[in-house]
Amino acid sequence: MTLAKERGKWRQVLAEVSWGRPGWIDLALRLVVVAEEEQAAELRIALEDALIVSPKTVLATTSGNPLLLSVVCGPSAQRSYGLATDSVSERLSAILTLRLEEDKDTRTPLLNAIDQCADALEAVRD
Repeated sequence: MTLAKERGKWRQVLAEVSWGRPGWIDLALRLVVVAEEEQAAELRIALEDALIVSPKTVLATTSGNPLLLSVVCGPSAQRSYGLATDSVSERLSAILTLRLEEDKDTRTPLLNAIDQCADALEAVRD
């Protein structure tokens, strides 16, 4: 198989993750912690995008794992400052919207993950 075909398949994997597809998010979370630097950065960016479009799915997939939460709720892997700050703002907005939708009277693992993620993104933003 040619390198171009492999790169095309990799781009498709990143797209599936970015769209917030549950199985792909799970795969990306498993790969991001063992991938080489360039691929890990691409996976982190795809997971950042997924958190924006499907925050509940992404946070549920992390199962409250602090390492995985830090991947999706930490500083952006984007290389440009503008894209990185936009990513943090958009992820925080998605998390705060999800927080409003969840029942705050019942503490669930998801609500705990939402709060942890929001705190982490607010710390990065400040």
